[in-house]
This record gives sequence, C-alpha cells and structure tokens, in this order.
Amino acid sequence: MRRCAALILAAILLLASCGKADGGAETGDVVETLKIVRIVSAYDASNERVNREISEAVEEFCEELGYESAKFHSASASFDGYREAMSSAVESGGDVIVCEGETAFQTALALQDIFPEVIFLCAGAEEPVASLGEVMSERVHLIRFREEDAGYVA
Repeated sequence: MRRCAALILAAILLLASCGKADGGAETGDVVETLKIVRIVSAYDASNERVNREISEAVEEFCEELGYESAKFHSASASFDGYREAMSSAVESGGDVIVCEGETAFQTALALQDIFPEVIFLCAGAEEPVASLGEVMSERVHLIRFREEDAGYVA
C-alpha cells in the first residue's frame, strides 16, 4: 500500500505543481514550493496502519523533492473535527491536503469552494454517487485502494 500511495501522490502532486496558478506561477509552469499537509484522523485502531503508511509516503515524497510537509491532527473523526483541521492546514499555508476516509472526503467536498486554491487528495473513500460527482471539482481527487488493484502495483 505504501508503494501505491507514493505513486499516487507523485502523480497528483505533479498535476498540482503544474497547474497551480496562484503564488506567481502561470498555469503550466512548475511550482518550486508546495506545502503538503497530511490530515491525520483521531485514533482508530482500524485505520492506524493506513494513516501511518500514507503519512510516511507524504513525508518521504516531500523530502525527496524538497517540498514542505506538515501534519495536522483532527480532534475527532467527525465532519467538524476534519473541517477544523483542514481549515487550520490551509491557514498555515497548505497547498495540498492529503486525508483518508469517507468523512474526510465529505469534508473536502464541503470545503472545496471555500478554499478554491487548495488541492484535496482523499484516499480510501468510496466512489462518489452521481449527485456528489457533479459537485466534485477538479481540485478534489479521490484515490481508492481495492484488493483487485494490488497486483498492478506489486
């Protein structure tokens, strides 16, 4: 899973850095500085391994490419907990928010219009229903990990 997370992060961050129009870069120019923020959910034994592996992949990726990384913890695994953590992450200068789980994905959808310059990468959420797909902007990316995909990244 860590290998998959690193590959996905590399692809999404490449898209993010090439398309970021804010901060003095024109669309298509490579942005030399990005702040990538990992939102870690409140402790839950069922997602501890996933949280750790995604966090390590983000940190490793940032170290290798010289991007700034940070980690914010949500006070709870609720919508309000994620909203507070994501808002704080953006206020601290976060350009890319990496989160995991269905509630974090729903929060990213709610915040995408409030923070139109931020890219949200949500891992592990379920495929959005058609009505949600209509409101999901190009700045929100959903990454699903399924057992049948494991063979492609092994």
